[in-house]
Amino acid sequence: MTAFESDEYQKIVDKAQLAVEQQEIGRALELLNQAYEMQQTPTLNHLLTQILLSDGQNQLAHTLADEFIDSYTEKKVLAEQYVEIALKNHHYLIAREFALATKWQLALCEKINQQEQADRELYAQTLQTTAKHFYHLSDGDLIQQQTRLTAAEHLPLADYVTGARFVLVDPFLTPITRVTVLDRLRRLQVDQEVKMLWFDGSELIVVPKSLLAIEEMPIYQQLMAILDTNDMQVDGATLAAIKAGLRLNMLVAYPQLNQVVQSPTDWIKAMLAEAKGETLSNESTAQRQIRQKLHQIILELMP
Repeated sequence: MTAFESDEYQKIVDKAQLAVEQQEIGRALELLNQAYEMQQTPTLNHLLTQILLSDGQNQLAHTLADEFIDSYTEKKVLAEQYVEIALKNHHYLIAREFALATKWQLALCEKINQQEQADRELYAQTLQTTAKHFYHLSDGDLIQQQTRLTAAEHLPLADYVTGARFVLVDPFLTPITRVTVLDRLRRLQVDQEVKMLWFDGSELIVVPKSLLAIEEMPIYQQLMAILDTNDMQVDGATLAAIKAGLRLNMLVAYPQLNQVVQSPTDWIKAMLAEAKGETLSNESTAQRQIRQKLHQIILELMP
């Protein structure tokens, strides 16, 4: 931005702030949008989302707030503003996940709890229908399941956890779907034990809050590190495809990655060899069978 453009930008922002003070919301939004097109900054974002919220443009406020979401954790008033935006859109889970990442989680979560309770009375029928569809997720096809999962994001925490308990042990859902819901519970720091049907049909008992994100798991990091330093001369596109495949395999095996990967080095060497139409002869039979099973599960998910 040139000096002239910077000067023009500041003039527009000043006019917008004056319009806000004079309660000229429409004029303020017009000017703020003009300034935001010139330069996006956290400060301007905060002001713009605040005015959008006061004007009832809740969805747009949320979309824009997410562009600078980390900046909303810097001050309590900003954290409260983000939570209010999320709650106006009935995104209770998003609001809670955000709140848990701040220094004011107790106060913010209390506000979320109060809003959940109030909305249970105001939107009882809608929430009951959404919860029912979530509990019976496998009744729908894959497209319907995704729609129901998205809708479940609008459930209060207690209702989501109740539904998740059904989803996690539903044998008619894909392992990826069950893992997706388990990870949601992890990000919401649910500290209750839940049962989960693993990809091999066995039942696990886990505490979501105690789990690591897959990217934080040492075995996953080790696999990716080995892949990044491979010496089998595969091209960039092939390497990217192998990484994507590896991530999907590990998602299916989550959260028990250590149970499936016996030798990280052999696992990666086998994947690289197969990408070149070869076979790794010294991979253990047990690991090869598990790896092939995971690969088959992924193939069955493909349209």
